[in-house]
Amino acid sequence: MKVRVVAHVRRADKLFELGAQAYCTRLRRLVPFERIELRGKENASLKQLQLIGPRRLCVVLDAGGWQPTSNAFREWLDTTRTRALTDLNFVIGGPFGLPAGARDESDRILSLSPLTLPHRLAQVLLLEQLYRAFATLSGQYYDH
Repeated sequence: MKVRVVAHVRRADKLFELGAQAYCTRLRRLVPFERIELRGKENASLKQLQLIGPRRLCVVLDAGGWQPTSNAFREWLDTTRTRALTDLNFVIGGPFGLPAGARDESDRILSLSPLTLPHRLAQVLLLEQLYRAFATLSGQYYDH
């Protein structure tokens, strides 16, 4: 199963990019992983981006979604990776949210916090939670 984080971005922000790169490097040691940043495709549907389909699971981030604990998220990932999926896609909207219809097209809606977060910060938080989950699932110690 390949894990992919797809984010709509307008511009780079060095502060958040350093954190994102660090977690991407760590994730690639644990699981097939790819991060895609979309520029100029703010209105593209999940289907157009080829993120939904057979054997693909698409999770969009939205403040109104499921708010798991880190342990519940890890358990969900563990269950999900046994379902013979080819792709697990996480989609983060840009400054103006998700593409039209993304919530309806997705398989699951995930919320990292009830707070409104800058989309670049949400990306770093998601990457950290993915790393935390896959590190502990592989038996590595993750410092609290």
